[in-house]
Amino acid sequence: MSALRRSLAAVVAGLVLSSAVTAPAHAATPSVIDVAPGIVSVEAPAPGHSSTWSMIVSNRADRAVPVGLVVEGADGLLTTGPAPLTVSVSSDSGDPVIDAAPAGTLIGSTVALEPLAAGETRVLHGEASLPREADDRYQGADGRLDFRFTALVDTPAPGASTLSRTGVELVSGAALVTALILAGTAFFIIGRRRRSQHG
Repeated sequence: MSALRRSLAAVVAGLVLSSAVTAPAHAATPSVIDVAPGIVSVEAPAPGHSSTWSMIVSNRADRAVPVGLVVEGADGLLTTGPAPLTVSVSSDSGDPVIDAAPAGTLIGSTVALEPLAAGETRVLHGEASLPREADDRYQGADGRLDFRFTALVDTPAPGASTLSRTGVELVSGAALVTALILAGTAFFIIGRRRRSQHG
């Protein structure tokens, strides 16, 4: 390879490397909702009794955000036995979100809620009941039930701007285009010189 070609190759490689370095890594989109607590793990009550909890979700975005209530857990006697834990969830105004249902039928589901308006905060209340029919086998029985909120769409965080990121990407893209143009021009000149020398 001639000295001119080696120099051109170094220039192109440097510009391409520069464009790769200046292009930012796309960070994960921050959540648009605040929740408290992050996860609710339902505590099993004694047979014939209930346990309750509350959970709060707030919309940090400047637009409405669809939200859902995710139900996770693990099957066991407590959730799928002959007298399983029964769970219900309601809104702060008393409207049902989840009608009383056996815990095992809820695991792995996501309940879509009414979208949260910009800046809105919503409270949900849950109740878990163990039927009186649950016998001694249910003391320390296996099974787990967790609840958490999730945003159902990938929405940019409030106040987040893509201008600075776009600007950097435009600069790096321009550098790459410039490198390709320079390389093409150089090889064109080299080709013409060779043809004139052999002509």
